[in-house]
Amino acid sequence: YFDLKEMRWAISPRWDGATATDFLAEALAGNMLGIAVQQGDGGAWQELFGNAWHYAQVRLTALVVQPAGPAA
Repeated sequence: YFDLKEMRWAISPRWDGATATDFLAEALAGNMLGIAVQQGDGGAWQELFGNAWHYAQVRLTALVVQPAGPAA
């Protein structure tokens, strides 16, 4: 989801299996419960692993070609 408050993308599961927390409802309420978050404008992210945040470089690949030209 896109976190408007922090102006960044975050990745999160829908449910927390341990506490049955609905992460989608939490995100819609403005709470950030992501397990990975975008850092800046580039491909830098932080991932939660082993109770600590770790930096990761991510490369995104578009799987759908966007139409081009006047009709697009």
